[in-house]
Formats: sequence, structure tokens, C-alpha cells
Amino acid sequence: MEVRREGDALPPPGTTELTMVERATALPGGGCLRHYWRVSFSRLHSDDTAGPHYLDADRARSHPEVALGSGAGCPTGDYVGTHPDLAPAVAIVELTRLHEWRAGHGAPRYRCTDRTGSRLCATAAGLRRELARVQPWMILREQDEIVMWMGQRGGVVTELRYVPSDHVATATVTRFIPAPF
Repeated sequence: MEVRREGDALPPPGTTELTMVERATALPGGGCLRHYWRVSFSRLHSDDTAGPHYLDADRARSHPEVALGSGAGCPTGDYVGTHPDLAPAVAIVELTRLHEWRAGHGAPRYRCTDRTGSRLCATAAGLRRELARVQPWMILREQDEIVMWMGQRGGVVTELRYVPSDHVATATVTRFIPAPF
């Protein structure tokens, strides 16, 4: 089974890339963790042109993903990629924080920059509505900040950045179009 995420590049000629997704497991304290694996194969041909063709595994990479769980168990979709240096439990805590902010509980004051002309920063109410709509697809830590990339993978990025603490006073939102490479 071959699954491509939107925005993924095609593999080089003569190779096949497969994505395999593990079944999610519930984490202690809530949330779910799964890994997806990207495995690249190159085609090796036998000397006999009528003989079988073989695939040889060149590279396998694993990427962790997390999601908020529910009483019904782990979801099948809406997983967020995490950087391997960010513990899954920390990523779950920060996704829970985002969920609470979206519900209007303890939301910070936002500083906003829009490099796309979408008017994201035009009003505070419009910014809050948009942050409630866009889905995160990556969460990582850069030095002392949590960074979430939201929107459509491979498209316009809405970045949320803040220093985690018991009460986050200010968060920075930046909307931009990523470089095409």
C-alpha cells in the first residue's frame, strides 16, 4: 500500500517509496502515539530479462505522531507529527493546551504577523476563529519555545510559537508561504 501525504515529492526515478503506519497506542495520562515509516526501495533487475525483478530496501525512516485520545480509544486520523527530540507526553500536553485555548480557556494574548495578505491579523476575533479552524500538523521545540505548524501541509503555514509555562501570557502567530524547496 502506498500512501502519499499532500505536498510530498515524488521519489527519484527507479525507486519506490512506501509509507507504513503503526497502530496507535494509548499513552499513560492520555493521548495516543503511533509511528509512520517511510521505506525506500530501488529496483534491482536480474541478468535474465524474463526473470523476476527484485526490490531492495535502501532506507527506512520512522516518524512519531501524536493525537488527543478519547474515551473510545485512539483516533485513526488527526495525528500531529513530532520532532524526535520532543517527548510524546510533552507534545500531548501542548496539544491539550491548544485545545483548551480554542475552547476559550486561558488563551494568551497573541502577537500576529501575516506575510500572505490573508488578513489573519486584521481583528483579534478573526485571529481566534482562524486558530480554532486550522489543524496542527507538526509540533516541535526550538530552544525554550514550543512551535506548532498548522494549516495544509505543503501549503500556507500558520505558525504558533510560545514559551510553555503554567500560564502562557503571550503567543506569536505568523502566517507565511514556505520556500518551495
